[in-house]
Parts: sequence; structure tokens; C-alpha cells
Amino acid sequence: MGRLLNIFLVLFFAGLCASAGPADSLEMLIKEATSDNDKARLLLRLTEVYGLNGGVEYLQANRRILILRNNSNRLIIAKANENIGDYYWLRSAMDSVRYYYNKSLTEYLSENKISNTGTILYKLAQVYNQSANYKAALQYANEAFDKFKSTDDQPNLANIYALLCDIQSKMGLKEKAINNCITSLKIYDETGRLQGKPGLLNSIGNIYLDLKQLDKCDQYFREALALARANNNRPEIAGTLNNLADTFLERFELDSAYDYYGMALEIQQEDGNLNQLAATYLKIGKADVKAGDNLKALFHLQEGLKYVQQSPDNEIRARLYSELGNVYSNLGNLRLAINYLKRALADAQRVDSDPILQSCYNNLAKYYDLLGDEENALVYFKLYMLHREYMFDNQSALKIAEIEALYNLEKKEKEIQLLKSENRIKDLEASSRKLINIVLVTGLIIVIAFSVIIYRQFRIQNKANLVLSMQKEAIDLQKKEIEKQRDNIKESNIMLEDKNMQITDSIEYAKRIQFSLLPDQGFLKSVFPSSFMIHIPKDIVSGDFYYLGEVGQVVYIAAIDCTGHGVPGAFMTVLAHGLLSQVLSDNAILSPDKIISDLDKKVRLNLNQHGISLSPFEGMDMGLLQIDRKQNTISYSGAKIPVYHFNGSELLQIEPDRYSIGGNGIENKSFTRKSISYNPGDILYLSTDGYQDQFGGHNGKKFMKLHFRNLLNEVARLPIQEQENALVSIFNKWKSDNPQTDDVLILGLQL
Repeated sequence: MGRLLNIFLVLFFAGLCASAGPADSLEMLIKEATSDNDKARLLLRLTEVYGLNGGVEYLQANRRILILRNNSNRLIIAKANENIGDYYWLRSAMDSVRYYYNKSLTEYLSENKISNTGTILYKLAQVYNQSANYKAALQYANEAFDKFKSTDDQPNLANIYALLCDIQSKMGLKEKAINNCITSLKIYDETGRLQGKPGLLNSIGNIYLDLKQLDKCDQYFREALALARANNNRPEIAGTLNNLADTFLERFELDSAYDYYGMALEIQQEDGNLNQLAATYLKIGKADVKAGDNLKALFHLQEGLKYVQQSPDNEIRARLYSELGNVYSNLGNLRLAINYLKRALADAQRVDSDPILQSCYNNLAKYYDLLGDEENALVYFKLYMLHREYMFDNQSALKIAEIEALYNLEKKEKEIQLLKSENRIKDLEASSRKLINIVLVTGLIIVIAFSVIIYRQFRIQNKANLVLSMQKEAIDLQKKEIEKQRDNIKESNIMLEDKNMQITDSIEYAKRIQFSLLPDQGFLKSVFPSSFMIHIPKDIVSGDFYYLGEVGQVVYIAAIDCTGHGVPGAFMTVLAHGLLSQVLSDNAILSPDKIISDLDKKVRLNLNQHGISLSPFEGMDMGLLQIDRKQNTISYSGAKIPVYHFNGSELLQIEPDRYSIGGNGIENKSFTRKSISYNPGDILYLSTDGYQDQFGGHNGKKFMKLHFRNLLNEVARLPIQEQENALVSIFNKWKSDNPQTDDVLILGLQL
């Protein structure tokens, strides 16, 4: 009887909700559900309605399921944790992704759900692969392989083989990689599946690109691009455009390479994909080096570092550092080149990337030799030789050719079986015999080539014994150093918690010092009674600050965005504030362009940014206003920070100059001055780029500059205090659960 009553109630409320939307209908059913398990099932249906791109609503629905975990089906709890992991993956919050995937994995294992367990293991492998932790990625991929193999899950086995191919290729294990790629490709052909195939084709193409077989890699890349475009998969489209650009670069067709890199960059900037942006800037930097423009390469490589620091990827960062080392070597600064190569070496060792390690060892040996440091040159040469023995060589290239030949032969044999039913067997058997003869001849050539290589290696081996002995000594030294470092790390871990507390306390104290140097809101209100200042640091201390000063009837006010945020940004604000005070210390009325030009020179002098320096890109962006209250005029100069002027009817934007204060990339900068008149009641806005660069919204994209300008145009008609509240509220709603991207500073001044 009770069961019939429950069914009746469900049907009754479903009828009541027929006219409402799916989400509203489910919410009404959830409200009336009598058990936690029923609520959890309905909430899971609600997550399907919102979909993964449903933003905060999707996340909240899954979290509501977790609240009911004690009285709900464990599979529903597992699925909710998996959904939350997927949500954070789209937003590149990798720590949260790993946490929720592992929670989901625990639940699926407890219920002995082999297929679901395999799926989570596969996703974890992808996460660690994307984070360049290849050892962990390989471990999870192998565990996922065992699960899918036990159930003969062919579609997922194709995905795992493709992922293993990608991981092993990045680790330098080309022979194992191509084996897994070809196995995956055969399953794709047999099942007719297309999803995931572009990534596989790109992996195979990259292996052939490493082997300099450009026609083959071009063939695989173009097939991948066609499939990615058919699926409208933007990350795959951008990645494949990058790969095609690499083939043009290898052929020294620089114009075509830059065109394809540009197309990839445009997609990645629209999507806000930080890792892909860093990788693309790395590739463009390499193209600049090949074109002979080392200064341009420096700029693009440093741009790549900015993105990879926001979303850490040890492998991409290692490659960026390695390429920066090569660029500084080209510019004749071997000390700085060695500095960057050692940074690359540290990151490459974290991800076990043997190709990067080998390149770094080789270049470090060369640069130390050029400096006359024979001891270090010998150590790095020994390490280079050791990795060279391990790495991919000509034998692997021959084996790869043999593997692909066997794959093509299998495809031909399948065609023979198909043609038998159409009475064309005789012609195809002849073709097959011819192909078999070709393969046999090819195999014979391969055997002869192997014999020659083995004989040559036998002769070389005796000469190499002495080198190997020296290598063993270097390895023993390195082993002792590693053991010493391990002991030091163990001791450091004991002190870590106490140190962390001390550091946090120090940063909090630094915050008080920093804010004591900057003008408070009381001073701002005394100069501009109708005004507001929004300051939201990303960390405890900030790299954004504002300056306010008066000389008679003339007011100077500026918004400044220093390089970095947190402690490095705070150091820059103290330096910038002091230098700006020096420029204005004589109480003379200076034009804004003169102030910014003098500040640029002082920053470069204080940071030693003349020529090639260790801090070539540290500096600041600035928007500076000179307001003459007697003449009702405004003079403005800007370094990348615009000023917005609301005259009562429309919002006007005054553009800044397109270079920053500081840095050694551009000599003899010329900052421009722009002057306008104003009427009482007009409003001026100055803002750093933290608001417009914030990721959020339903799709996890940047707020963007145009969206920010339109927002100012809307709120400018509100009372000044309501403007501040509206801007803060909209920012928090947009950001939601996403991490803050940068420091935020907005000044609003009613004249």
C-alpha cells in the first residue's frame, strides 16, 4: 500500500510540474522525496539536465548528493565525485580534480565496478599526463588497461593504447609508443570509432616528425585536422594546427609556420587554455630562433612562461627554460644560458623527460667548455653520453618502419578477404604475393642493416669502455649527492609546518608594511568625496597599487600593475612607489608623459635592465592622470592601462601606449600625452587587467576587456557607492568557485 502511495505521489507531482522546465520539475520532486536515496537519484538526474557546462548549478547539484552520502547508494556518490572532478578539470584546478577522482575511485572499487574503475583510472592517467607527471600517468594507464582488458572493452582499450602511446612518446620511448599507437589504430579501424582518433593520429604524426619523416607526419596531421574540425573539437583543432606548423618549420617555410601558429593561438586565447598557450609561445619562440631573431624569441618565450606559471606544467616549463638557454647562448651570455638550462634540468628530472635531459646535458657540456670550465664540461658530457645510450636511436627507426609495414600488411589481408566474396581473389592474391615479396625483401634489408649496426657497435664498444667507466664515477657522485639531498629533505619536512606558519606571519606583516606606504581611502575621499577604490589581492600581498598626490590645484592619480602578484609583486610595488615619489619629490608640475618616461628610466636603472639582464621583463603597467581643477582639464599618459571617461551620456576610452615601464626589450621609448576637458559630474575610471582576465561564468572563460568596458558603461549611471557594490558583486558571481587569476584594482572618481 505504501509503495502504491509513493508511485501515486510521484505521478501527481510530475503532472503538476508538466508545465515547468525540467530543472524546476525535478526540484519539486526532490523536495517531496521521502528518502535520501530517492533525493540522490533525482539530483543525479538534475546534473544530467544542467550538463557539464551548466556551471555553478551543475556543481551545486553534485555537492547536494554528497551531503546525502551516509544514506545513499554508493554508486550515486561515486558518480557525483566523478562529475565534480570533471567540472574542475574543465577549469584546470588539478588538485581538486585529483581529490574528487580518487574519492570516486574508492567508491567504485568498494562496489567492484570494473568498468567504472577503469574509467576513473584512465581519467587520472590523463590528468597526470597533462600535468607532465609521466611516471604516475603510466602507472594509472597500465592499471586502467588491466581493467578494460579483463572485460574485453575494445573502445576503451583503443583509448588506453592511444594514451600509452602519447605518454611513452613524451618519455622518449618511441619504439613502445609506436607499438601502442598502431594497436590503437587497428581497433579504431575495426570498430569504426572516430572519437579520440585525432589525438592518436597526432601522436603518430609527432613520432614521425621526430624521425624527420615529414611527408608521413604531414599525412597523419592533416587526417587528424579533418576529424577534429568535423567534431568541432577546438583544443584538438588548435593542437593539430600547431603540429602542422612544426612541419612547415622543419621545411624552413617560416611564413606558413607563423600563419598556422597564429591560427592556433587565436583559438587558445578565446578558450583561455593556459597550457596550450604556453606550448604555442614555445613553438613560436623556436621559429624566431630559426629565423635568426633572438630578441623576438626572448619575448615569445617569456610570454609562454607567464602562462605556464599560472597553470604549472613542468614539461612545458622545462622546454621553455631550455630554449631560453639556447637563445641567451646565441646572444653571447653563456652564464645566463647555463642558469636557464639548470632550471630546465630541474623540471625535466621531475617529469623524467629523457629527451630534454639529454639536450640539457649536451648544451651544458658545450657552454662550460666554451667558458673554460673543463671539470663541469666533463661531468655533463658523461651524463649526456649515458642518456644517449638509453635514448631512441637508428635501430628504433628501423623497427618502427617494420611495425607500420606489418600494420599495412594486415590491412591488405583484410581487403583480400573482402574481395574473395566478389570473385576478385586472383588479382588480389597476386597483389598480396607481390606485397609479401616486398615485405620479405624489406625484412632482409632490415636484417642486413641490423647486422651492420651490431658489427659497428661491437667495434665501438671496446673504445667506449673507458667512457663508460668515467660515466660510472659520475653516476656514483650523483647518487651520493641524491642520498644527501634525500636526508636533507627528510629533515626539512619536519620543519616545514613551522616554517610555513612563520612565512605566513611574515607575509601578513609585510601586508601591513605595504599598506602603510600606500594612500588610504580616507585621503582618497578627502580629495575626491565621490569616489571608490576596489582592491582585491590574489594573495595576501598585492602587485597592484594606486598613487595619489597634490601640487596646488593639480592632482596626480595613477593605477599601477607591477609584474607578478603575491610577494614578488609586493616587492615591485614598494620599489615603484619609491621611484614615483622620487620623480615627483621636487613639487614641480610635470606632464604625465614626462613622469612615465622618467619612471621607465629609473626602473630599468634600479633593476639593471640595460643590455641582457637576469630580470629583463620585470616592470609595470600604469595609467597616470593629471587633473587641473582650475582649468577643468585632464592630461593622461598610459603604459598599457587605459582611462575610461563617462561624460554623462557615453563612456569614452582613451588608449594607452602599447609597451610597459621597465624591461630591456625596447630602447628609447616615447610615451604620449593626451588632454581633454571635463565638466563637473564626469566620472573617470582606472583599472588594472585583473578584473577582465578573471576566468569564470558558465563556460569558465575570461571576462574580457570588451565585456568590462560594457559593464562600466552600464554601472556609470548608478550612484558612485552603488557602482562599487555592483562591480564587486558581479566579479564574485563571475569568479564563483574558480581560483582568482590576478590582483584586481579599480578606481572610480567623480569630478
